[in-house]
Amino acid sequence: MELIDESTGNSTILEINVSSGAIVSEISISGNASNILFDFDNQELYVAITANSSVANGELIVINTTTNEIVADVEVGISPSDIIYDSENGNIYISNSLSSSVSVINASSNVIIDTIPVGIDPVS
Repeated sequence: MELIDESTGNSTILEINVSSGAIVSEISISGNASNILFDFDNQELYVAITANSSVANGELIVINTTTNEIVADVEVGISPSDIIYDSENGNIYISNSLSSSVSVINASSNVIIDTIPVGIDPVS
């Protein structure tokens, strides 16, 4: 069994073998990871990234866990934090703390299908 963990200090996503404790792979990212979510249906890892030099808002990076390649980069609101997957409709919901919104992303296409305005500093 393997566990995927994230390190925000050096902007690297680590895949760790739980049995041995060995690092299996590393994926470098731009910006600081604030949260991660694994989608068992699509075998993809979603990583919320706070603003960095190339993106004014935050972004959601999608990683194919079979190939460990970044397959999508979705710009979301400012300071994305919590990520939730709804297996009933196949959507990803990500709260954007500083833009007071929730981005709704289709998990199959990795495209934003809605942005819902909410109250100040939404969390899940």
